[in-house]
Amino acid sequence: MRIREPRAGWMVFLWVWALFFGGIPLFILFTSWSGVNRPPVPFILVFVGIAAAVVVGTARWSLRAGFRFEEDGIHGAHDAERTVVPWEEVQRLTWQWAEETSGMEVNGRPLPDGYALHAVLRDGRTVRLMQRVAPRYGQQQDLNDQLARAAASGALPVPFDAMIPTHDGGEWSGTPPPRNHTTWTTEDLPPAQQPSGDEPFWPTS
Repeated sequence: MRIREPRAGWMVFLWVWALFFGGIPLFILFTSWSGVNRPPVPFILVFVGIAAAVVVGTARWSLRAGFRFEEDGIHGAHDAERTVVPWEEVQRLTWQWAEETSGMEVNGRPLPDGYALHAVLRDGRTVRLMQRVAPRYGQQQDLNDQLARAAASGALPVPFDAMIPTHDGGEWSGTPPPRNHTTWTTEDLPPAQQPSGDEPFWPTS
């Protein structure tokens, strides 16, 4: 059974670009077709053809990566692409924070990190399964649904922890805190104080 990973996030920008680059000339062609000064059809269709070619080519090139659950183990894991991770060595599957490894950059900055599925082995090692990351809640839940179907069909013979880690001990937060970011828990909060002079105090509300 193949587990489909989310597509790259920049596909949305590609569709927006195609809408403007090819859609606007096509709209001009249809709206001005009955006019006296008809637009040059071949010239306009060139824009539409380029937009369609770029979208189709990029969509094929960025096909959703994924790994497979086979009888002998996990195939196509990011950390073991050319080898098979046997089920006998896998203790459980979990979500863990992972760096983005595609090497793509936007405006000189790498794509954001995110959560990825990992296999925790019985010897304590961790194998990252996903080539990409799933930073958005909907992507994570889609993968959880796929693994739930795999477990129900018997393709996933090991336990799977579908809980997304949090950094504040509370509800799902989506992303870990920024570097050097301090988070408070109820045990860490300083006691409420009344202001005395210029000394800082913890507000009561």
